[in-house]
Amino acid sequence: MKNLNAKGFSPAYVLLLIVIVGVIGGVGYYVYSSQNKTNESLDNAAKSQADPQMREKKEEPVKTTSQPKTTLTITEFGTAFSLSSGISDITYRYEAESSSNDNHALVYFSSDSLKASSDDCKNDFASLGHLQRYKLTDVYTTPTGETKPITEMNAIKLGDHYYLYETGQDACPRASQNSSDLLNKQIVALKTAINSLKLTQ
Repeated sequence: MKNLNAKGFSPAYVLLLIVIVGVIGGVGYYVYSSQNKTNESLDNAAKSQADPQMREKKEEPVKTTSQPKTTLTITEFGTAFSLSSGISDITYRYEAESSSNDNHALVYFSSDSLKASSDDCKNDFASLGHLQRYKLTDVYTTPTGETKPITEMNAIKLGDHYYLYETGQDACPRASQNSSDLLNKQIVALKTAINSLKLTQ
């Protein structure tokens, strides 16, 4: 028969007490280490504000060279061409092969001077036309929908591809006369420059 008047802690009570002490200790350690990290961060911030050398060290503006570019390298195509002084500030935007461009990769051209000359040209990334890359077996589709072998077009053959330059249809449509003159001059210069297209790889 069990003695109901027995005194003392059962093992379950002892385990429960150990778990509670462990949880309180773990929470206390977490709070203590978080507080130390916060204090350390604040101390570092205060030191950097107090240190005159750190305060005087400001970000220097990016230095740019005044020499114009003489070559434009189209990394995505592995090609490059020489630039004349009239288009030394040319920029390009690459568009990968997709169904929207008949599965041909494209590079659109613009220039910083053209974008600066007119608000209408500012956001036109293709004002100077585009260079399209074709495979040797591809066909060219004219604006009227007629198809021709790419070999019949005035395209440049380099390696396993043909490269065809075309000007934009409605580049900067509301541009001023000065911007239109600059646009036309740069298109002529770009057409000439693209004739020097060569592989870089």
